[in-house]
Amino acid sequence: MKRFWILDALWLIGLCAYILIGTAITPFHGDESTLLFMNRDYDYQFVERNLDKIYFANPPLNQTEQELRLLNGTVYKYVVGFARQIRGIGGEWLNDFWDWTQDISYNRQTNRYPSDNLLMTARYAVVPFLGLGIIALFFIAKNLGGRFPAYIATAYLALNPSILLNGRRAMMESLLIGFCLLTLLMALWWIKRPSWRNTLFLGISAGLAISSKHPALFTLLPVFGMCGLFALTQKNRLMHMAKLISAGILVILIFFALNVAWWRNPIEAGRDVLRLRGDLLAVQMDMFGSYNGFSDQLRGFWEQVFIAQPQYYEVADWGGYIGDQITIYESSLWDGIAIGGNPIFAVILTFITLLGVWACLRQSTTPRWGRWLIVAWGVFQFITTAFLTPLEWQRYYLMAYPAVAILAGMGLLWIKNWGVSFLWRTYTDKSVSPPLHP
Repeated sequence: MKRFWILDALWLIGLCAYILIGTAITPFHGDESTLLFMNRDYDYQFVERNLDKIYFANPPLNQTEQELRLLNGTVYKYVVGFARQIRGIGGEWLNDFWDWTQDISYNRQTNRYPSDNLLMTARYAVVPFLGLGIIALFFIAKNLGGRFPAYIATAYLALNPSILLNGRRAMMESLLIGFCLLTLLMALWWIKRPSWRNTLFLGISAGLAISSKHPALFTLLPVFGMCGLFALTQKNRLMHMAKLISAGILVILIFFALNVAWWRNPIEAGRDVLRLRGDLLAVQMDMFGSYNGFSDQLRGFWEQVFIAQPQYYEVADWGGYIGDQITIYESSLWDGIAIGGNPIFAVILTFITLLGVWACLRQSTTPRWGRWLIVAWGVFQFITTAFLTPLEWQRYYLMAYPAVAILAGMGLLWIKNWGVSFLWRTYTDKSVSPPLHP
């Protein structure tokens, strides 16, 4: 048994190293610049100790800063700001926000392109959280079906070109994936043993997830919903519900503690977040075009999730700006492997994923509530990304990839067990049960 744990550790270390190695040559995105511009909040809070610059105000002290502050998660601010402080990169080295109405030359000339030192510091500060997600995914799949789907799921996610591209950039995606998958793992643990310790872990991980990026809400909803249904079916339902409510309160407290802007007027700040999100989506759809109906949404979902060739940019002009960076990246060994890659393989991957849903529901070797939690979470990711994503931007689909990883791993496990069982019945004594997965 010990040698299996050693193999597991080496496997995870290898995948995390693969993610880390390709970070420096990952093509640049303008949103990295904007998020680094907003990292001045760290200096306002911890260097200047002037929270008045962060608090929500109406009218705002600085409209651009307040809008970006409300729209974006705050864990990034603390992680990157702390990394900057360790490396001695003060606020005076921060760039200005990216101007999407101008070309890259203008942005370079006006100090909107971050220095290499600043950019790499931020990237290497956030990319370990993608590794955290890979580790959490391993234990989720292992709890669900053993080591076989755990290795399949982590290989799929760690080598996924879209996950690598967005998770290596100095943006919030690595934090979102890492803490959402950690929350899912903590929920599995809670269902297996709803102790106060596991309640604490669930609340902390979920609080960090929603504070990393607001779309983590689409993980928290099915997770807490299924945990609530589980609690209501148990003998100690009142105690279980009390623990789950405590975890929910902890989520709110962590979110509020990490969002200084909300401290003075949380109700008005919350309303402004909803307004700004609506305005942002409206502008994006107006500028880049939205889906033309239900069938077009399904097509976009299938192409971005199951074919999943990396989308390096959303603005067409960027092909000329970062073309050389893309060439270097794709000529390396670190750009990943598109498991779907083309329509034929995407159809196969889709079938295996759907088979995985069926396998999770039918499997009898692991507790049913854990299986139902994963299926509910995975299907919820598919539904929300497919029908709530207004335009074909790949990074809006990122949380569907871990669901594909887990369910495809379970689908392949079912195929493997079926093949072993078929061969066993064909060539051995039919009265003896065949071996399954470790």
